[in-house]
Amino acid sequence: MTAKDCRLSACAIGAKLRVKIGFINNGATPARSVDVRGSIIFAAFPQAANHPYVLHSLPGNTAGLAPNIPGATEIRRFKIFTAEEHQSLVEGKGAFYVHVVVSYLDVFGRQNISRTTFVYGRREAEEGEKASVARYGNSFEWGRPA
Repeated sequence: MTAKDCRLSACAIGAKLRVKIGFINNGATPARSVDVRGSIIFAAFPQAANHPYVLHSLPGNTAGLAPNIPGATEIRRFKIFTAEEHQSLVEGKGAFYVHVVVSYLDVFGRQNISRTTFVYGRREAEEGEKASVARYGNSFEWGRPA
């Protein structure tokens, strides 16, 4: 299971940003105990791969997901979008970083974890609301004992 896309709500100064995370079971068997967590930060662009983030539980976690079936959940940023952040986004000096962790149990009872980092900067803001996958911060851990 992996996060496949990240769509931002309208970025309005003074509002709390929301993102919709789409994920999918790419495997041939059902996934159990699916847990999707994420964080949203605004930082200088481009940011290092190890930027600080705090994961929080998200609504919409599911007990299982069949093969090739998409799912979605929403995460919110607790901090409001400031005028300073807006200016930094417009100037291409800052961006939103959305870090998503999807964990689940496979049919063998092993835990699998995928991590994906999405970036929403000036280019993404000009072209629409879909964030791009970052070139870093993406990893997979398969078959860990649960």
